[in-house]
Amino acid sequence: MKIDTLKALEAAATTGPWVVEDTDDGFRYVNAKPHPGSYSTGICSNVDYYPTSVGVEDQALIAAARNALPALLRVAEAAKRLRGMKDDTGNADAEFDAMEALDAALAELESA
Repeated sequence: MKIDTLKALEAAATTGPWVVEDTDDGFRYVNAKPHPGSYSTGICSNVDYYPTSVGVEDQALIAAARNALPALLRVAEAAKRLRGMKDDTGNADAEFDAMEALDAALAELESA
C-alpha cells in the first residue's frame, strides 16, 4: 500500500488517541478519546451482537496501530526521502538533514 493511501486513510479516520476500555458490565470497547475527559466515540467492541465485534487481542492491536500510524508514516516518509538520495553523493547537507528527519521520526515512534 502506498504511503499517500495510508495518509489519506489516517486523515479520514476518527481522531485518536484510541483506547481499549472495559465497562462495568464486562464489555470491552475500542473508543476514540480525542481529549481527556471527553465522551468516547465507539470504534468496535467485543459484544457478540454488534456487527463490529472483534476479539480482545484485535482490539489492543487496532488501538495501538491507530495511535502509532502517524509516527509510522513519518518514519516511512523520512526513509523514502533518504532512499531517494542514495545516488546523490554530492549533497552531504541534504543527506544529513534526511538522516536527522529519520532519527526524529524514529524517536517519536519509540516514545508513542
